[in-house]
Amino acid sequence: MIIPSIDLMGGRAVQLRQGATLEIDAGDPRPLAERFAVAGEVAVIDLDAALGHGNNADLIRELLRLAPCRVGGGIRSRDAALDWLDAGARRVILGTAANPDVLSGLPSERVIAALDARDGEVVVEGWRRGTGRDVIGRMEELEGLVDGYLVTFVEVEGTLGGLPLDRVSALVKAAGSARVTVAGGVREVSEIAALDRMGADAQVGMAIYSGRMDLGDAISAPLKSDRADGLWATLVEDTAGRALGLAWSSAESLRTAVRERRGVYQSRSRGLWRKGETSGATQELVRVAADCDRDTLRFTVRQRGTGFCHTGAATCFDAAPSRVSAGLPSLSGMGLSDLETRLRERLADPEPGSLTARLAGDAELLGGKLVEEAGELAEAGSKADAVAEFADLYYFALTRLVKAGGSLDDVRLELERRALKVRRRVPRPPGRPTGQAAAAPAAAAAGAILPPIGVDEAVRAVRSPALDPAALEVARTILDDVERRGEPALREHAERLGDLEPGDDLLLDRSALGRATEALHADDRELLRRVADRIRTFAEAQRASAKDLDTRVAGGRGGHRLVPVETAGCYAPGGRFPLPSSVLMTAIPARIAGVGTVWAASPRPSAAARAAAFIAGADGLLAIGGAQAIGALAFGVGGVSRCEKIVGPGNRFVTAAKRLLYGRVGLDTIAGPSELLVVASPDAAPSRVAADLLAQAEHDPDAVPLLCAFDRATVEAVREAAERQLAALPTAPIARQALAAGGALLAASPDEAAAICDAVAPEHLHLHGELAESLAPRVDRYGSLFLGPATPEAAGDYGAGPNHTLPTSGAAAFDSGLSVFSFLRRPTWLSLSSEDDAYEDLLRDTAALARLEGLEAHARSAELRLTAAAREDRGRKVRAS
Repeated sequence: MIIPSIDLMGGRAVQLRQGATLEIDAGDPRPLAERFAVAGEVAVIDLDAALGHGNNADLIRELLRLAPCRVGGGIRSRDAALDWLDAGARRVILGTAANPDVLSGLPSERVIAALDARDGEVVVEGWRRGTGRDVIGRMEELEGLVDGYLVTFVEVEGTLGGLPLDRVSALVKAAGSARVTVAGGVREVSEIAALDRMGADAQVGMAIYSGRMDLGDAISAPLKSDRADGLWATLVEDTAGRALGLAWSSAESLRTAVRERRGVYQSRSRGLWRKGETSGATQELVRVAADCDRDTLRFTVRQRGTGFCHTGAATCFDAAPSRVSAGLPSLSGMGLSDLETRLRERLADPEPGSLTARLAGDAELLGGKLVEEAGELAEAGSKADAVAEFADLYYFALTRLVKAGGSLDDVRLELERRALKVRRRVPRPPGRPTGQAAAAPAAAAAGAILPPIGVDEAVRAVRSPALDPAALEVARTILDDVERRGEPALREHAERLGDLEPGDDLLLDRSALGRATEALHADDRELLRRVADRIRTFAEAQRASAKDLDTRVAGGRGGHRLVPVETAGCYAPGGRFPLPSSVLMTAIPARIAGVGTVWAASPRPSAAARAAAFIAGADGLLAIGGAQAIGALAFGVGGVSRCEKIVGPGNRFVTAAKRLLYGRVGLDTIAGPSELLVVASPDAAPSRVAADLLAQAEHDPDAVPLLCAFDRATVEAVREAAERQLAALPTAPIARQALAAGGALLAASPDEAAAICDAVAPEHLHLHGELAESLAPRVDRYGSLFLGPATPEAAGDYGAGPNHTLPTSGAAAFDSGLSVFSFLRRPTWLSLSSEDDAYEDLLRDTAALARLEGLEAHARSAELRLTAAAREDRGRKVRAS
């Protein structure tokens, strides 16, 4: 079948020739999406995102509400793919990101892998470079990880040059159960029919936009009929899935129906039949679909007027209505849409004194009935009671929906959008009295920000789930390969996962980093240096606070030395927001601690990240990420020396790799999503509290922003301030998801607020308002504390001095953030003297305790010295006498 395509550039629908030359500017894509939706799924390709020239994300979100879409272009990570699936895309199309690491975390039935081919060879980089791999080989690599392939024949793309049909059969066979969609060069509807017979679809753009191909003809191309007149039986249904009747379609009627987007059929006696043209019972055509045998059509329509049947009945399967029977439910049953229709009629012309009339004019009465019936349904015991109470509640809920201007069709579309979401939220149970939930306003809707939660829920929110077994398996495979085969394996994984292109340098040395620093804009370069100086000053103060120890102990002296590790690896994430600040925060403390060799690693490092590595004093920067980077640092592969300590946050594959290396190399804490708990006194400024919560919420949809207040008025004021700021925040979609998954608690007293803080043990703790100074000494468990309204948490993120690499997932209860201490070992030493007065007592106790534990050799090694000491002592006494 046909998949119409909308290619976006600069907010407009365009068609390019050979991916470069603008041939057609079709303008606003919204009308196109509505028109193309009749055919089913629409391919929406963000050319700007694919080329790295911005994106059309906001526009695509609008298109997702107009048509069922498969979205592609510039989707380069698992999180980006999940964002589009959660936004309502039916499928995502992945190109360079279509690799096992990314795909293993996505629902395979929702993913299409894009394979651009020239003469059978997969090409990349805007089709300029061949990969040496053929399309069928790539399909074999991705088997089971995707549900479809988009194969573009590059040599004819955008040319209307016709499809190389002889090459498609082998592709369909290699794809197995995955569906193949072919693009590039499609010009005739006969090609669509031929592809359909092979088991493939056609993605078409240029032929439709140029007027060479009619969309209705493209839909009908694969159809067949065993009738002499060539007609196709057409089942007509409404958007609720209710069968309205049976009609017939011809190529002409289908072409007309699609063009006019209305119910148009072929009458066997009257010819072309526009439904409702005389009666007014017209139909809006929503979708056309063919059955598996391609000999029957299904029209999905929105029925207007009295109904589908010429008798005036809603369907052709109901009896013709009469004055007496008009109020009776049909024998086929009363559908929910029937109830909606009847309710609309009664609300439009309510009978005086009826319940419907009273509900129509009394919003308070309607609201009260909704609450009452919901409570009765919640308490219903038997099936009969539950059915009766649900029917009551449904009637009042539908009344509220209709009065608000909504329809069951709107509800259906909303439920369909929710069904397409991949990431789910765990329902929250009611909060406990201690750390009780902050009540949400009565009008709060599902998905409201900072919902009320209890302390147990807050604790659960910051406890990250166990590591994904799939991520552990991927990381284990990569680590084993890098350890066994060294740099060839490292480079293969880095190129396969998109970190490097063939021939790129794995390691950027000091001279390369220095050149990148000088090439950076002077303002940015000086900014990084100022931030580095602040981080360095604080780290130096930390180092100065740590001293070697030499103290008297029983029998002599003992102490410890502070010794830096010899080599450290500092990882900084790439992903949605590359973080040069993390390069500074990890490498500078290592240098101040006295680490001899410091390696940084970051995937696809930006110019700022390269400059940050140079300014921080790194000896080199590995230009790769993921488990492969952690393996290189741990095993000394790719030009770096083996690291004794590896620090820094990363994605789930980085986390999995670090977990697998535990015991073989020193590690910092295992990082989870960002967390912030704000405790706000009643006098706290809501705008500042909201701003601090948003600063953490924009990191990631899985970030955990929490608010603890002492009254509901403070909570509501912060919610309102956050909503105002979200309206102008570029990262609002991410921040809103995080705020909806976070929550607000109420504390009865400062002591209870302190107890909540210690129970949560958050990564970041911010105390706002007049209680901040008195509350701070009562709280012990946090990664970093931000005190007072003048201290934005972002200042900690961006280099006031203290480190932003902090323990998450409750680890602040037993661990600390990254610092110079993370790179210092504290070996102890002991030196005893037989001249010391306590020497003999120490050795006697040593021998006694050793024998208590059954370790005789330990005891004798002490007594040997005790005997020698006693002899010396006796000798001194004899000589003295």
